[in-house]
Amino acid sequence: MTPLHSFKRILHRSHRKYLIVVLVSSMVLLGFGMYEVKRTLVILPGTEPGTVAGADDVTICRQCHHSTSVSKPVTIYDEWAGSMMAHSARDPIFYAALAVANKYNSVTGQAHGEFCIRCHSPNGWLAGHSEDYTGQSLTGTDFDGVQCDYCHRAVDPLNPDSTVPHLNSQVPGYGNGMHVVQRYSTPKRGPFDSVSAPHGIKYDSFQKTSELCGVCHDVSNPFYAENAALQAPHSYAPLERTYSEWLMSWYATQSDSGTCQACHMETTSGFACILGDSSSLRTNLPTHDLTGGNTFLPDILPDFDTFFNSQSRIDTAALAGGKLR
Repeated sequence: MTPLHSFKRILHRSHRKYLIVVLVSSMVLLGFGMYEVKRTLVILPGTEPGTVAGADDVTICRQCHHSTSVSKPVTIYDEWAGSMMAHSARDPIFYAALAVANKYNSVTGQAHGEFCIRCHSPNGWLAGHSEDYTGQSLTGTDFDGVQCDYCHRAVDPLNPDSTVPHLNSQVPGYGNGMHVVQRYSTPKRGPFDSVSAPHGIKYDSFQKTSELCGVCHDVSNPFYAENAALQAPHSYAPLERTYSEWLMSWYATQSDSGTCQACHMETTSGFACILGDSSSLRTNLPTHDLTGGNTFLPDILPDFDTFFNSQSRIDTAALAGGKLR
């Protein structure tokens, strides 16, 4: 190795250590109560905290959706564990941004981190754990971010069915984390109508649509809306327009082949579950790697393992696999 390469490696490690110090300092100084600010809850339509049963822990799903068997490998859990969705509530950059958002709010003078936690830990939010706007009340599978039970209980917010608790008002559009979730953890909703499983199954075409993703991937600042409870998120104060950009693109005209899932959960041949025999091989199995462009977080996330203590469940092998994909 040349002296230049050695220097670059040292410089890379130095920058990484410096970044970690900066992020931890931000979370500690800004996020953990060293300032006083009024708290506010952002009230929007959709399923309300405390109205649905608690989420199943991801380890329950792993029992059947993970196997290293050579003859019948099941990779769904490992793919998800290497994705950014699995770590949306562990992301140290998110916590640094959350702390800044809580401290510096010139519009209302109030901390509104609770609004951010809606999508970074939807199950934590639904359990009422986001009223502590710093995220310090998140616990257990709350840290698993956008996890199995959340997605497979999600109901079309514009077309809710009888499985969801009563909604006080109609959801005006996709976005802003206006979740609508079925009350109980079963049945599990999915894109297939011919599935045999030890838990209840419900076919739901919503699972195949970009609107499922749009619930959290169109975000607006509700403090700039005339009435955020009545206005569709795309109509005011943009923060993120991923879903709207897709909706206005050519891909939205391509039916199932142009959805978010078509690119980020590409279909493949494989086994969905350890149950059954070789005849259960599917040729249309959606991968659960939720492919994205973030190759930075997988490198730094293990350095924050102690920050989340034993609740982190950071799988470094899965992260490395996710980065490669």
